[in-house]
Amino acid sequence: MDPSIWDTAGQERFQSLGVAFYRGADCCVLVYDVNVQKSFDNLNNWREEFLIQASPSDPENFPFIVLGNKVDVDGGNSRVVSEKKARAWCAAKGDTPYFETSTVAVVAAVAAVVVVVVVVAVVVVVAAEWWWW
Repeated sequence: MDPSIWDTAGQERFQSLGVAFYRGADCCVLVYDVNVQKSFDNLNNWREEFLIQASPSDPENFPFIVLGNKVDVDGGNSRVVSEKKARAWCAAKGDTPYFETSTVAVVAAVAAVVVVVVVVAVVVVVAAEWWWW
C-alpha cells in the first residue's frame, strides 16, 4: 500500500486537475470549516465533483470521510454548522464517517487518518479477494 494525500484546499483552480489527483483513489476525505456555512454547503459540490472526475467503479459505495475542522476557533463561539447538522448530512450520504478536528487538537485528525488507512486497506483486500477471516 502506498498512500498519497492530495490537499486541494477547496480552491477552484485545482478543479481542472481533478482527474489527475482523484483517479485511482481508494477513499476521499472532505473537510469543511465549522465556522463557515458556505464551506459546509460546498460539501455536496466537492463530493459530486470527486465522483465525476475519479469515476470509481462503484460510486454509490465509494468511501468518503467528512472532517469538520477548526472546532477550536474562538472557543467554539463562532461555530455556524452544528455537529448534529453535519452528522445528518453524513447519514444521508450512506452513513459517511464524521470527525471533528482542529489544528490545535490533532488527536481527532490522527484518528481520521487511521480510519482512511483502514478503509483503504479493506478496499485493497476486497479488490484482491484475499480473505483471512
